[in-house]
Amino acid sequence: MRLWDAGDMSKRVIRADLSALGFYLVLYLVLVNAAAGGIMTIAGAAFLFRGFMQSGLSANPAAELSALTDNPWFVLSLNAVSQYLIGMPVVAWLIRLRLPTIEVRLGLPPYYELEQAVPGMSAKSVGEEPLRGRDVLALLPMVAFLMVAGSLIGAGVAAALGQLFGVEAQNSQVELLLSGNLFATILFVVILAPLAEELFFRKLLIDQVKPMSKGGAVLVSAMSFAFFHQNLYQFFYALFLGALFAFIYIKTEKILYTILMHMGVNFFG
Repeated sequence: MRLWDAGDMSKRVIRADLSALGFYLVLYLVLVNAAAGGIMTIAGAAFLFRGFMQSGLSANPAAELSALTDNPWFVLSLNAVSQYLIGMPVVAWLIRLRLPTIEVRLGLPPYYELEQAVPGMSAKSVGEEPLRGRDVLALLPMVAFLMVAGSLIGAGVAAALGQLFGVEAQNSQVELLLSGNLFATILFVVILAPLAEELFFRKLLIDQVKPMSKGGAVLVSAMSFAFFHQNLYQFFYALFLGALFAFIYIKTEKILYTILMHMGVNFFG
C-alpha cells in the first residue's frame, strides 16, 4: 500500500514534504550557480588586483579570465566544487535534517521492523520480485539505447530551436571535453560525477520519496537529474537514463549498480 492511501493526514504531510523538497532542489540550483559565480568573481578580482599592481591601468583582467574559462581543468574543477562540495552537501544536509522519512513523520514503523514482524515482507517490495545482478546486466542494451536516443533527441531539439531563433546550436559540454585533458575528464566526469550524482539523485531523493510512491520517486529522481544538467543536449538522455537508474535502484536497493552504469555511460558518452 502506498502511504498516499493512508488517509488525509498522510496526504497533508506528503504535500508539505514534496513542497519542501521542491524548494530545496531549487535551492540546489541557486547554490551551484551562486558558488560558480562567486568563484569567477573572486578570480576576476584577483586578476584585476594583480594586473593593477604590475602594470597599472593597462591591465586586462578580462582576457586572463577568458583564458581561464578555456582551461578544462579549471572548468571541471569549478563544476565539481560548486556542485559536489557546496550544492549537494548543503541540500542533502537540509533534506535529511528538515525532512525525516515519511514513516517517521506519521509515526509508522520503518521497513526493517516490518520485516521482523511480518515474515516474507521486504523493504525492496511486497509481492514483487527484486532484480538480481544478472537481471541488471540484461538491461545494459537498454542503457545504450536510451543514451543514444536521448542524445539524438536533444541534438535535434537544440538544432530546431537554433534554427527557429537564428542561433547556431553548439554543444559546449562536448567541445570542452574533446579539447581537454584525458586524465581530467576521467577523474571528474567518469569517476567523481557518477559517484556524487547517484548518491544524491538516486539514493537520497528516492529514499525520501519512495515510501510515498515508487512511481513518484522515479519521476522526481529522473526529472531532477535531467533539469540539473542545465544543458538541452543532455536533458533527454539524462531524463531517460535517470528513470531507468531510479527503477534499478528501487528494485535492487543497491546503489553500486547505478554508479557503475553511470560511470560506463559517461565513459563511452
